[in-house]
Amino acid sequence: MEYPGRSGKGRHRAVDELSLGVRRGEIVALLGRNGAGKSTLIRMISTITIPTSGTVLVDGHDAVDDDEAARRSLGVVLGGERSVYWKLTGRQNLAFFAALRGMRGRRRTEAVLHALARVDLTDRADDYVEEYSTGMRQRLVIARALLGDPAVVVLDEPTAGLDPHATASLQELISGLRSAGHAILLATHHIEEAELIADRVAVIDEGRLVALDTPHALRSSVGASGTLTCELSPPQGQDLMTLIEGFGTPLDVLATSDGPEGRIMATLGGRLDDAVVARLVTHAVGQGWTMHSMRAEPVTLRHAFLVLTGHEITSDEPEERDDEDS
Repeated sequence: MEYPGRSGKGRHRAVDELSLGVRRGEIVALLGRNGAGKSTLIRMISTITIPTSGTVLVDGHDAVDDDEAARRSLGVVLGGERSVYWKLTGRQNLAFFAALRGMRGRRRTEAVLHALARVDLTDRADDYVEEYSTGMRQRLVIARALLGDPAVVVLDEPTAGLDPHATASLQELISGLRSAGHAILLATHHIEEAELIADRVAVIDEGRLVALDTPHALRSSVGASGTLTCELSPPQGQDLMTLIEGFGTPLDVLATSDGPEGRIMATLGGRLDDAVVARLVTHAVGQGWTMHSMRAEPVTLRHAFLVLTGHEITSDEPEERDDEDS
């Protein structure tokens, strides 16, 4: 996928200057806040939205100029969709969608059986979908995407709204698709999900690709061995940046917030071994600060995302816009 930048007038560009490839047998996670451009990118890959510039190749087929061939190589699960019929059984649903993909007779029957088996719904194939749990319905939606064994599988927030057990089960299913040789693009704003199952993570912010690497490499890229979360009270007339700048050892202020009774809640990043932390406490106390609590942690992908983008991911952000220029 290549989306070169282009100036726009009066419209928000959802995807800009973004190039990304996904190999067979690989899971690449699109990681970004709601509104970062993930769903718009998914819609362009899925031939639903036409990009204003750039190229999308799906298994070698141009998603704009040869969209029918691209769709034959695609299995897509869009975020928030309800694309199965609750008054039909799981088997009937898949038979219907297989027919829409041009499958007939024995080929369709075998494709349905294979898809049901891959998502572990064979025993519930003849139950009505309205009797399925939310997790089972999402498995059926993924089974629909797997009909015809597509080379590329695109998943937009597939675990959204699921309970922890259903989420873990679905993540295990998605990981299994990698070993079957699919190229998998997973859009998510759940950092732990990306860290758990992705081979590479593409950090997306305001429509741009900020970083693309393995979770381990992204954690290492921020130049810190750990983070220190602390609660402290400043003396009169001092601020946190003055304290950090006077410390002598480079530290990054990753996040701050106001606590009770004038306290500061701060997350610091850097080369934070035990000796550095001890010197920091001594330095702060010597400057008249009161240290109420602290917690040292190794660098996580969440910390790396914060450093790379300048903000955190939360679960209560607005959904992505539909009126974006792509």
